[in-house]
Amino acid sequence: MSFGNYCKAMKDTRLRSNSPSIGTVSSLASHLGIPEGALLEVANSVDDHWRPGKKIKKKGGGFRETNSATPELKSIHKRINAAILRRVYYPDYLYGSIPKSLEFGARDHVANAKLHSGRRFLITTDIKGYFPSITDTVVRSIWQGFFPFGPEVAEVLTKLTVHNGSLPQGWACSSYLAQLVFWRQEPDLVSALRIQGIYYSRLTDDISLSTNKSFSASEVTDLMRKLIGMLRSRRTIIHRGKTRVAAPSRRQVVNNVNISLGRLTLSQEYRKTLRARVHRLSADPQRYGGGLAREIQSATSQVLYLKRFHHKEAKRLAAQIKQLELSLTE
Repeated sequence: MSFGNYCKAMKDTRLRSNSPSIGTVSSLASHLGIPEGALLEVANSVDDHWRPGKKIKKKGGGFRETNSATPELKSIHKRINAAILRRVYYPDYLYGSIPKSLEFGARDHVANAKLHSGRRFLITTDIKGYFPSITDTVVRSIWQGFFPFGPEVAEVLTKLTVHNGSLPQGWACSSYLAQLVFWRQEPDLVSALRIQGIYYSRLTDDISLSTNKSFSASEVTDLMRKLIGMLRSRRTIIHRGKTRVAAPSRRQVVNNVNISLGRLTLSQEYRKTLRARVHRLSADPQRYGGGLAREIQSATSQVLYLKRFHHKEAKRLAAQIKQLELSLTE
């Protein structure tokens, strides 16, 4: 690779804030369009604005607790996102909760899986307990290091976006801040990997690496050492129990999407379960009682997701649901 191409690779991996320098709290309030007094009042009593969020069922069992907030804090978060966090340039290796753009298109888990489709070797892992491990110190360093904001401004923004000393999963700003944790270290790692012909991506806390090269055991070890070093620099750790190395002969999965065939597919188990669900719904809709409309809506959402991978199969299931809806109106 020429020096010019190397410099371009480095530039393309860098995050850019695109925010003006803000040195005072009054300037921050003006930038957000919020009276300074109202901004400080919420920032200094943020614990009173915390609310419990929805419980999310984990794939392996149990539930994940999430966080919510009062309308006043939610409004401030929305303004922080619009005025600051959504204006950041997020490089092409970051996925998840990032706005769709003309340059990169969608940045969801399907787009992430597509990046690695057709590669010979795949390594997947995730960051253990990612959101709770992002401390107020790390968040403050983002506001004052990555963004050109003064200490007082960084302190107020940290108060507004942190709860009990860590980043609350479920708050509107958290998914963006989670993308910025490795803003110093990640670009250098990605650039070095690209020079080696290795594709890297991170969907919030899920990390995937793929290549068409042959990986030796020592090369995999060296690669993991570099990745672990980046994570440790921000006091986060790899989830060794969820780390997978998939050679061409093994099934390759990224974010629950099968990429082994050089195209994206969903698991047979998922498709079989969905077919059974639609069959039960069509065969005996009365069993759902007052929850029938909700069940139809939920099944329809799953069918629409299936359509992204298996168009013909989704079309048949959609027709079954449509026939049911017509019969209910007769």
